[in-house]
Amino acid sequence: MDSRSARIQTEELLKITHETVKQGKTITVFTIVTIVFPPTSFMAAFFAINTAEFPRDADGNLGLGFVSQITFPVSAAITVVLTYVAFKVESIEEGWQQATNALGALIGAFPRLWKGPRTPKKVLEERANRTEQATGFVRRIAGIGRKRVGHGAGGGAETA
Repeated sequence: MDSRSARIQTEELLKITHETVKQGKTITVFTIVTIVFPPTSFMAAFFAINTAEFPRDADGNLGLGFVSQITFPVSAAITVVLTYVAFKVESIEEGWQQATNALGALIGAFPRLWKGPRTPKKVLEERANRTEQATGFVRRIAGIGRKRVGHGAGGGAETA
């Protein structure tokens, strides 16, 4: 009975996996469509602006050749770049994280260079200072370490 229920569950999971893959492909198509149309729409709207700087023919219209020379290459370049980003977003994110970590390590090295070489004794002193600062901060927040000064039960003021 257990092997039969396990088989049924596996078949159901397989169906769900196929459906998820199908939905992922559909979303990819919509992503590509949404990447392609905004640059083209922007360029079309840009050339719809009535300005004197655009070269016009005798009837005052923009020539298709002029508009096509600019619209198609710019739209294609933007579309190619954004499509690449859409498919490589995970590797781009990993690269960005690695670059950020490397930059942080580089920036973090400069204060050490200005303070001189870090000997083991200095490292231990820095750790002790940070621990002491953190402990003091936590105690101030939590109100730990306050003494009650005064006479009798319940009388007196708090001091740090």
